[in-house]
Amino acid sequence: MPPGNTLPNPYSGNATGTGQPAFPWRGRITCSPAAGFAGTIDKTAAAAAQVAALFGAATPASFSVSGQSVSWTGTPGEWGLRRMVLHYAHLCAAAGGVDAFLIGTEMPGPTSIRSGASTFPAVQAYRDLLEDVRSILGSGTKIGYAADWSEYFGHQPGDGSGDVFLHLDPLWADPEIDFVGIANYMPLSDWRDGFDHADAAEGWPAIYDRAYLQGNIAGGEGFDWFYANVADRTAQVRTAITDGAAAKPWVFRYKDLRAWWTNAHYDRLGGVESGTPTAWAPQSKPIWFTELGCPAIDRGTNQPNVFFDPKSSESFTPHFSGRWRDDAI
Repeated sequence: MPPGNTLPNPYSGNATGTGQPAFPWRGRITCSPAAGFAGTIDKTAAAAAQVAALFGAATPASFSVSGQSVSWTGTPGEWGLRRMVLHYAHLCAAAGGVDAFLIGTEMPGPTSIRSGASTFPAVQAYRDLLEDVRSILGSGTKIGYAADWSEYFGHQPGDGSGDVFLHLDPLWADPEIDFVGIANYMPLSDWRDGFDHADAAEGWPAIYDRAYLQGNIAGGEGFDWFYANVADRTAQVRTAITDGAAAKPWVFRYKDLRAWWTNAHYDRLGGVESGTPTAWAPQSKPIWFTELGCPAIDRGTNQPNVFFDPKSSESFTPHFSGRWRDDAI
């Protein structure tokens, strides 16, 4: 939406609308009001109804295919997410098929919505959509969902509950899913001005040093430690990623893909680990990086997920960037 709109802002707790941010990231889509805000409908049946409205009721039979032309024959005014994805699937099939297809990309807002204490309706909606896409594209197409790098490994609501959900596991374990897709924009550096900072003190000569960047693929921020707040980031006060008596720190390490991939998964309701694993079978599906990279800007590897776009409310430059173009990084 453009600036100055008066649409309801689910992240304000005001259902009557205070205006939505201008041209935000689609991954912010959520229930209204959103979890953590006054009057939220998260963890209620109303949240499930909103998810259902987002996906809509389109089916594979809601389209007419003639040659390479795909036409909508379903209910007029039906513009749900299912219509868009199934239209694309029909187009791909009409064009002769494709090697791979994504049923969705980076939707951590919807996939983390709950209709109960531990029920995630959008995850089931994606499974239903997956089955329909498979019916269109057949067994010769690899089908997956491209999760955001902050989403693929689980949902840990910051509400003090201690809940830990491997919420996408029903999708990752679905027999129709061929791969675990991840849009990988994880930080690979924590470089600052000069050499009076932690990474330079460890002996690394420059942000461009390949061994330095490679060491942070499975190390550094998001693996060994995290910053608890902005002040800690500024002062480089690093908090180790630990897991107390459970001794499974990989549950909280978004960079620890190997441990996530090779271990059984257990939800934790109220911080207490379930005695029954999720549906995920270790090493059962390959991981594909459906997106990978960083912006060509000074210190882009400090925060690869941000982008500069003046018209968007999501426009940011990486942590401690000088804001100039940098093709070398």
